[in-house]
Amino acid sequence: MLQAVYTGPDQVIVAAKVRPVPTLSIPELTRAMDEVDHLMRASFPRVADVYVDGSAFRDEQRASTPPQAGIHI
Repeated sequence: MLQAVYTGPDQVIVAAKVRPVPTLSIPELTRAMDEVDHLMRASFPRVADVYVDGSAFRDEQRASTPPQAGIHI
């Protein structure tokens, strides 16, 4: 899930709920989250802050989406 909130005339806050692949190591997950932050800011100059939440989804959400490599938004 991805949400964006305008906080001012030229500022947007982006919040993403992600489901990391269980096989990612902590360093790999950290790099992937940093890459999401960098790409969002580079692609959309009005993005002031990016928040990525990698906490577990509810069981029914896990079952409905098959895992793939990397982070899914």
